Amino acid sequence: MGASNWVAEANFIADFAKALSDRVSYGAFFKGAGEDNIFERNLVRCEWRQQGGTRIGLSFGGGTNAGACRDDKCRQEHSRGIMRNNIIMNCPNDVGVYLNKSADTLIHNNLLIYTRGIDIRYPESTATILSNVIDGRVLARTDGHFTERGNNTSNFEAAVNELVSSDLFKAPGTGNLTVTDEEALKTLGTPVSVAARDICGREYPGQHAQVGPFLVDDKARCLTTVP
Repeated sequence: MGASNWVAEANFIADFAKALSDRVSYGAFFKGAGEDNIFERNLVRCEWRQQGGTRIGLSFGGGTNAGACRDDKCRQEHSRGIMRNNIIMNCPNDVGVYLNKSADTLIHNNLLIYTRGIDIRYPESTATILSNVIDGRVLARTDGHFTERGNNTSNFEAAVNELVSSDLFKAPGTGNLTVTDEEALKTLGTPVSVAARDICGREYPGQHAQVGPFLVDDKARCLTTVP
């Protein structure tokens, strides 16, 4: 809440749920008029050992009371956030990624498995969405705005939980990420401007143009199963 210039990195987040109030829970969020925060290399499993309720994977922005905001206003809930090289899975009742009044957000090289996709909500929200594998759809709600390139996602705007990931991995819903279609992951991506590390910590240059959160090359797979 109100944090700026933080990095949330290499966490395993699972089975979060809220029984009271609106019963909507988040694996992690940055909001409250923060700026320049990063989610990277996290594994978020909305439903792991328990089920039920509305669970959202990762979020920039949200309904923050003005008094709790960094600028005492929260006209903009978040600015210049980056979400990269995360795996977000098993969020069947809502989206894996949610933006709420979040401006200039960059979302790239994530893997969303069995989720309702990505929501970009309210006119203050703008996003660039590159090189992700997305089960579900990308939806601009209440006048949100986004551009997208090089993603592997459904061709249907109304798709919910559509398992495009099952065409690329052996059994993604149960955590088996053995790649079954290397070419689809190697050829669709869009380069970004800065270097980063994949979910296993391997560095790749900004001109990297693969899809998803880990490098697919001739070396041994860095990640084939997740909890």
